[in-house]
Amino acid sequence: MNKEYKSGNVKPLHVALSVCIIGVAALSIALSGSISKLKSDGDKAVQGIAEVPEATYETALPVESGAPKEDAIQNASLVYPTVSSDVKELDDSLILANYAVLVDLSTNQIIAERNPDTKLYPASMSKVMTMIVALEHLSDLDTTFTMTSDILDPLKVEGASLAGFSDGEKVTVKDLLYGCGLSSGAEATTALAILVSGSESDFVALMNQKAQELGLVNTHFNNCTGLHDENHYTTATDLAMMMEYAMQNEQLKTILSTYQYTTSSTDQHPNGVQLESTTFEKMYGNEVEGMTIVAGKTGFTDEAGYCLLSYAEDGEGKGYICVAAKSQGRKGAIYDTLNIYGTIDGGYYAPTTTEAPTEAPTQAPATQQQAVEDNQGDAVEDNQEDNVQQEPEQTEAPAQAETDAPVQDQGGEDAPVANDDAQANNQKKDINSPVESAA
Repeated sequence: MNKEYKSGNVKPLHVALSVCIIGVAALSIALSGSISKLKSDGDKAVQGIAEVPEATYETALPVESGAPKEDAIQNASLVYPTVSSDVKELDDSLILANYAVLVDLSTNQIIAERNPDTKLYPASMSKVMTMIVALEHLSDLDTTFTMTSDILDPLKVEGASLAGFSDGEKVTVKDLLYGCGLSSGAEATTALAILVSGSESDFVALMNQKAQELGLVNTHFNNCTGLHDENHYTTATDLAMMMEYAMQNEQLKTILSTYQYTTSSTDQHPNGVQLESTTFEKMYGNEVEGMTIVAGKTGFTDEAGYCLLSYAEDGEGKGYICVAAKSQGRKGAIYDTLNIYGTIDGGYYAPTTTEAPTEAPTQAPATQQQAVEDNQGDAVEDNQEDNVQQEPEQTEAPAQAETDAPVQDQGGEDAPVANDDAQANNQKKDINSPVESAA
């Protein structure tokens, strides 16, 4: 009887039990995955990481050496630049910056580099992407946004640089864009984000989505201002590609090419707020023979160092993008940028005094130590970008302020400022004179 029971009933029962066990195991695995996802989503919420499409995280790889360029998205708007066969290695004898790249846009080749695909913190160079996304979502630049203390107060506590807009002030989109691009105002940047998406976190998701569309494989944004965050990073090559795309937008190119701009009259500022480019307050843009720096965006935090992202053209109109990141001293990124552009044709003389050289140099200086020395005694940290609030002077705007960009004269000897008297009196824009901000 036992023998008949085993052969006739136990085997089907064994199979049934096995199926049940397998089903329970599968259910357990599924539940475990769901719980893990919920925990991950919860962690992201606690850390303040914006929800972005899964593909965005897949293409933003937090690796020190950078993701392989062949991993760039096939349908991306931009093509990753290749490295020229005679690329120049930018060492300590030429620049102070830890990360640098020079891209010839006519060939889409990197012609000079230093750690071009190593992760770096972009500081306020991030605002270029903020402006890209804002301009692609806001068609009416006359739309106004009311500035609030909810935006201003936290930024003041963080020590972010501000353009100078006040609580309750109705600011146009156009003025917010100039406040973001020229003065690197964090309140202008945050206002644009809220105007587009309703919140900074949702706007950051659009920034990451745009980075994915452009094919930036080593970039991830975690805020719209560039304030330091471990999860907010990029590379010199990715920054160059971002600037290349920005220069295709004429409105954005105009903003980043402008020296001074005065915002619209409001109840809080009847004469407007005078904004000044943190790039062109330190240079004219034609210091390198045969090159004109047309547009630029600076950045600074303690972790990012002094940075400059710029676009230049040679005498024939051929375009170049230069990145100099994590430089030293308030003028370090400026000198680095000029020296990098100088590698194209004949070098650039980095001055140690306010006197002009008697003869044009034929090569870059042997060392950048003079740039460090030039910055000694000039290290007051009162108005550093992304670290300290800026209070702009409330003065009358110069005539045609918006068009007084110091870049209209392509390669002329005179500094390209429309008003000669303004040029003579504008000591802040002399790169050999002390400057107020390293923004």
